[in-house]
Amino acid sequence: MKKQQTVSPALVAALTITCCAATGVAGAASGRTFLGANVSAGLGAAVVPEREGADSYEGTPTVYLRMDWNRRYLEFTGNELVSNLINHPSWRLGPVAQFRRNAFAEASGKPVNQLRGDGDAIEVGAFGGYEGEKWDASLQVVKDVNGGHKGYLTTAEAGYSMGLGAKTQLRLAVESTYGSGNYMGSYFGIDQANSLRSGINTYNADNGFRDVGANATLLYSFTKSWTLSGYLSYQRLVSDAEDSPVVDDEGSENQFVGAITAIYHF
Repeated sequence: MKKQQTVSPALVAALTITCCAATGVAGAASGRTFLGANVSAGLGAAVVPEREGADSYEGTPTVYLRMDWNRRYLEFTGNELVSNLINHPSWRLGPVAQFRRNAFAEASGKPVNQLRGDGDAIEVGAFGGYEGEKWDASLQVVKDVNGGHKGYLTTAEAGYSMGLGAKTQLRLAVESTYGSGNYMGSYFGIDQANSLRSGINTYNADNGFRDVGANATLLYSFTKSWTLSGYLSYQRLVSDAEDSPVVDDEGSENQFVGAITAIYHF
């Protein structure tokens, strides 16, 4: 099972991310292709934090689409588009584009719902990775180009995959994300205007590691055409993200995501 190429869904503001759609399930069950590619598509549902650092959760639909040209692929997972451009049995490299919602767009309850974020972000960048028979590792760097947080994030992940019978695969992974000062300030800082608006004390969030976490993806292929994907992740906010008043006083440093998606291989 290949690595799931996605940003950490518990810590993105878009909340439309399909965190449960693993990338290794693509295949041509019927032999049909589109534009020369094997196609997989899926729908499901997820439970995610309503904002980064929230202690309340909401449900959201999940959408998954993947097109494979041998080892090259194009993959869409709700708020992220990623493509591997190299035809190599183990190495992966390609562009990434993703949407991150305004920091407090989905905040509910006073005083957090009185905060105003810096705007939606469109993040573009690249990823590189290695996929062995069981072990995989990746590094992704993206930067906002839409004038939202105007910063960048770097995410590293390593995973181990194993078979649990002929039809079931399990991948366990650890990950961590580093955020620039602009990003951390937008999503965890409180400036003077937001302090006066909400009554929350001002807070300066500097660059640093945002989180450390672990996730698990379980795939069950109950027919040649259908795969059921289950996903569960835990991320612990750290450093300035953990100490932010929107987390420490008005949220939680513990972030969970759970999701399930049914995927059809054309």
